[in-house]
Amino acid sequence: MSPEVASTPKRSILFVPWVDIGPKTSERSPRLLQMLSERYDVVTMPRGRLNKMVYDPLVPKMLRYLLFPLDTLSSVLTCVISMKRNQTQLVFGEGTYYSLVGLMAARIREVPCIWDNHGNIWTMVKTQGKSTLFLRANEVLEGWLFKRVSLLVVVSEQERNAYQGHGFDPAKISVLPTCVDLASSAIKDRKALRESFGMKEGEKAVLFFAMLGYGPNREAAEYIATVLAPAVREISPDVVFYIAGGGGKVQESDGVRALGFVDDLDGLMSAADFCIAPIWRGVGILTKVLDMMASGKPTVVSALAKEGIPELVSGSNCYIAEDRDAFINAVKALVGREDLAADVGMKGRRLVEESYSCSVMRSKLNEIVDRTIDQERIRS
Repeated sequence: MSPEVASTPKRSILFVPWVDIGPKTSERSPRLLQMLSERYDVVTMPRGRLNKMVYDPLVPKMLRYLLFPLDTLSSVLTCVISMKRNQTQLVFGEGTYYSLVGLMAARIREVPCIWDNHGNIWTMVKTQGKSTLFLRANEVLEGWLFKRVSLLVVVSEQERNAYQGHGFDPAKISVLPTCVDLASSAIKDRKALRESFGMKEGEKAVLFFAMLGYGPNREAAEYIATVLAPAVREISPDVVFYIAGGGGKVQESDGVRALGFVDDLDGLMSAADFCIAPIWRGVGILTKVLDMMASGKPTVVSALAKEGIPELVSGSNCYIAEDRDAFINAVKALVGREDLAADVGMKGRRLVEESYSCSVMRSKLNEIVDRTIDQERIRS
């Protein structure tokens, strides 16, 4: 019998905070946690009752502010105990606050910390109408955090440029776009799918999906229901707009249907004929656009999508509208030229396969983590 070969132990990572991976998701934090868990020994920081109160919008704001320092100290202590128990070699923090918690624990345990941020504070303040005081406080916090973490990871070159423009060292910033899992799902009967979603024979189903509790998504749904749908149906009455997502109400009509939360989003995209994303403000990469294009459906997007996905080319792998009137014209052109639409959908899918699939991003993520741990070991 040949001697057993000892396997190399997995490197240990603390992921802050805990997130629900779920059966399938393209959301960044669950996807990163899932990919990291495939290669490393990953433990997560559980969210305690105090932390949940701090981030519960139903809790009075003043109470949440008062609880914030206590929650920070409690979360750091929880992380330190977990890191000692698991001999953690790196902390991977999601967003500014959880990266702050992770960094404080990492400094105590003398291990590196990566800060993964999904958007920049300057665009977020502009998008959500936050105060100047809020901006200044977060600029100080992010500047302090950046000087002490080992690496800042952002979703696009646009985000890296935003930080560089405010004095952050680009050599300490890595770009890791959000990715989409292109693993083939079970083949489904498209006719049966359309029937299950109430799509009638002969109609052209145009799909938009999003969490409607978020302002820019809610504005998009309102635009579809009150402006886009009536304008398109004037010349194409067989077009019906389907809006999926929880967190808000949608004004329904003969040409607009609200589906609410949908479990089988892949099935819904397969049933639809076209996808749209009339989002005019926001930060980071529009993950929904990657999902739409990955489905192979021809997709109309606003110019905002190109800021996060620079490879988009209007008329080639998608249709890009510079403003709301142009969006109406783009949808009209799309539903009127199905021969061109099929080619656009195919090229959109190819773009995701080549540049935004999880198989591509997985190797980049692993390289970032391994390099950060190795550099810390060399300094030690």
